[in-house]
Amino acid sequence: MDQRKRNKKCSVCGDSAVGFNFGAVACESCKAFFRRTARKAQIAACLFNEHCTIGVTTRRFCAHCRLKKCFSVGMKTCLILDEKAKHERREKITRNRQTRSTSLLKTNPNSLDLKPACALPTNNPFTTAPAQPVQVESTTMSPDCAIQSFDPSSSSPSPSPTREQNGQPHSMHYTNDQWRSFLTVCTPC
Repeated sequence: MDQRKRNKKCSVCGDSAVGFNFGAVACESCKAFFRRTARKAQIAACLFNEHCTIGVTTRRFCAHCRLKKCFSVGMKTCLILDEKAKHERREKITRNRQTRSTSLLKTNPNSLDLKPACALPTNNPFTTAPAQPVQVESTTMSPDCAIQSFDPSSSSPSPSPTREQNGQPHSMHYTNDQWRSFLTVCTPC
């Protein structure tokens, strides 16, 4: 738990507080109590002549003194939202988020880069252009056999032979230069 949260104490009962609620630092329990009881017209009278000590263990004993202490530490009923106000506030937050996201896109059109992440130049070892043979477990084979290639004149990729048909394992070995050229091509623009 971070130091700031640990040091916050509820102004009403002294429990660990979650934040500023209805105008005062309050715990979840006192926040909920104030929301439920502050707008009620009548609340039970104190049985102990309004001299109750409100603490973490005693806060449930006397609702009258607890509410009185809520008001004395600065909690305000005008800050309690009714259902209609809650709904309007949620809608306003949603509208603001949408406005903010669209305004960010308008001010920074480069934030969404719609260009492809990788451009394949002609010197890329993974394209179908004639390239140097690829070494696969001490045997040579052309890149057309090693990976599926796409022929623009046909509508489907040409299947490459399976490793069982070639008698070749799955692993392929490339030179460092081939990997470097591939990695430099695939860095974001």
